[in-house]
Amino acid sequence: MAHGTLAGEWEITPRLSLEETYTDNVRLVEDGERGDFITSITPGLSVRGVSSRLVTNVDYNLQQLLYGHVTDFDSTNHQLQGDAFATVLPDWLFFDSSARMSQQNIDNRRLFTNNNRGPGDNRRDVLSYEFSPRVEHTFGSWVSLRALYGYQRVAQSGGGANTNAFVNGGSSDENRWEVTLASGSRFARTPVSLSFSDREVEFDSGRVNELRSYSGQGSYILNRKWRLTASGGYDENTFPTNRGNNSGPYWLIGGTWTPSPRTTLTGNWGERFFGTTYNIDGTHTHRRWTITGSYSESIQTVNQFERELLLVPLLDPFGQPIFDPVTSSEIVVPIEVPSLTDDVFLNKSVSVGLNYRLRRGSLGLRYFRFDQEFQSGNLDELNQGASFSSSWDLSSRLRWSFNLTWRSVAQSGTITGAGQGAGDGDFWTVGPVVSYDLGPHTTARLRYEYTRNGGGGGGLGGGGNGRYVENALSANLVFNL
Repeated sequence: MAHGTLAGEWEITPRLSLEETYTDNVRLVEDGERGDFITSITPGLSVRGVSSRLVTNVDYNLQQLLYGHVTDFDSTNHQLQGDAFATVLPDWLFFDSSARMSQQNIDNRRLFTNNNRGPGDNRRDVLSYEFSPRVEHTFGSWVSLRALYGYQRVAQSGGGANTNAFVNGGSSDENRWEVTLASGSRFARTPVSLSFSDREVEFDSGRVNELRSYSGQGSYILNRKWRLTASGGYDENTFPTNRGNNSGPYWLIGGTWTPSPRTTLTGNWGERFFGTTYNIDGTHTHRRWTITGSYSESIQTVNQFERELLLVPLLDPFGQPIFDPVTSSEIVVPIEVPSLTDDVFLNKSVSVGLNYRLRRGSLGLRYFRFDQEFQSGNLDELNQGASFSSSWDLSSRLRWSFNLTWRSVAQSGTITGAGQGAGDGDFWTVGPVVSYDLGPHTTARLRYEYTRNGGGGGGLGGGGNGRYVENALSANLVFNL
């Protein structure tokens, strides 16, 4: 259902998804497996809107799961990804808002799934919403100003949870301030900027973490291909730590190399209060394929992961807008989030992706790694994983796809080597999907999934030690109204 007006273009797509699944291990246990049928009824709505002053992207699902025998697992799940960007006063005042709601694993070593089937003792509803007014203005060719205030609430159902690894932080409120002054076009060859940021996160557990930074950056553009950068400042943080300093001066030097419009490589090296630090980011695009890679080190909280969490992709790997009602009708449990905690952590993140576009299909390969050093819990957590996806249009109506996902987590006092706890919990899922367009508004899909979870150090009820193997076969109909 599309509506076009003089004020902009809007596309509103209601839908209804009906799915029947047979699983041979409904309780997700290592021994004593039992099969069951699960009926999923999921009405949903997608909104895409673009006008001169408002851009909106919203996806919402109301998922109802009904079990044939184990009715204790019946559940209703709200799933939401919404963003809105408004221009209040052109060239001056803007307003951004976002909301996310999904089901997430609170302890990555325990009974781990990427969907809402089975026991939910290790899953919680997590709602994150934020609003942020900001001022942006350019004063001629001399200087530009960007200032914003952001409020974010992360609400976790059930409150905090005690595990044998850490105390889960539960819900939190964040107040964020950012101010940046940057030189204008008059200084095109030697741009400089000054910035201030302050984030205060207050958890229901009583902990308050504050991250404050004063910084300056300068660049020198040698030519079209080379740009040198240097930055420095002071981190003034307030949070508990057992790893030495939590504040101090810092400096970074680096640059950007752009050998062609299709290739960019940016990197820097320097010192911060946590030690020597490196960051690098690169991308190369071609008519049919794109390669991306990055490594970064930063001090973070779980709030930042929730703010940046992407449940429904809006762009394909080539940067083109996409909308797939079959994909959008199923928002999976994200696997690339840390265990939910109120601690601050040093996040060392690696991401590498390769995507290839075929004449009638596509191939995708991705590897990720998050090495998180929690600052007060004497705990490290390593999350890493890889995914492979492929799809082919066998005809104008018939599509075939294949997906494989692997994820591994380790928690210990020292995980950089073969430390204690390394390898706690390996998760695999693999399976083909066949979909067929029965008509312009109806799609049928048949999917098989094989899932294996290696488990960790004792499950949170229902799942024993977290180890299980599951075979699931699903038949699905999606009606786009």
